[in-house]
Amino acid sequence: MHFFIADAGIRLYIGYTPLWHTDTLCYSVMSLPYRWKKIYDSASSYILTHLDERLSIDSLCRMQAVSPYLLQQSFRAATGLSVHVFIRRMRLRKAARMMRRTPLPLKNIALRVGFHSFSSFNHAFRKAYGCIPSVYRDKGGK
Repeated sequence: MHFFIADAGIRLYIGYTPLWHTDTLCYSVMSLPYRWKKIYDSASSYILTHLDERLSIDSLCRMQAVSPYLLQQSFRAATGLSVHVFIRRMRLRKAARMMRRTPLPLKNIALRVGFHSFSSFNHAFRKAYGCIPSVYRDKGGK
């Protein structure tokens, strides 16, 4: 699902590729993608400040007053990722940063970034970073 809109030499990709926003596009071309950008901006900032909480598509949709389809499409347009993958990546990124900067036990880090079990954190971290969290910490985050 890729299509390309061009207006006055400005590129705008919608679908699974990143969305570049500019205010110089006319309103008729920009109305739907601009709404997607607003939804993404608001939802992503909420996600980043509430990573330690249980986040669901339904709760984000209620907060944004949008359908699950529109929320997913806005994330796909802005990042190329689904909402769930975005949340997982942000949690893992925060966990990696905490491992480099704090001496907290790995189980505490996993809970603080929103994983509800250490085994799911361990599995997700190994899949994303290529090693288990303890090895990552021992190597100093390299």
